[in-house]
Amino acid sequence: MSIKSNTWKETKKVEEFRILVDNKEYVMEYTRDSVLQFEAIGGSISGMQDKIFTSINDLTYVGLLKHHLGINYNLAKKISDAAIEEYGASEIYPILAEKFTEVFMKEGASGKKKSFLISEINSQKKTSNSEK
Repeated sequence: MSIKSNTWKETKKVEEFRILVDNKEYVMEYTRDSVLQFEAIGGSISGMQDKIFTSINDLTYVGLLKHHLGINYNLAKKISDAAIEEYGASEIYPILAEKFTEVFMKEGASGKKKSFLISEINSQKKTSNSEK
């Protein structure tokens, strides 16, 4: 079964999105705090594809934290298990992974183009200037 286009609705806020599992809607959001929580429970970006089911559980948990007070890992795992039963991991994982990695792409982007890197210092020139 595939996810219908109205099942995962994006809300006005880009980071927030809604999922439908067992005829119940949940609001999810990934933020920098979600990334920290993901790492704290043992998740890593580089290992996400190696452990897809664990990643789905972890991503579900950290995604639900902000909007569902009282959520715990076991309850989030029940929700992700139900989602996997309903839609299949191959439908869920790419959506969660994409939404999660958007945090890295959009974090700190305030609309103003400002560069973190001001300039590069050429160490060879410094060495040759100090030798003179």
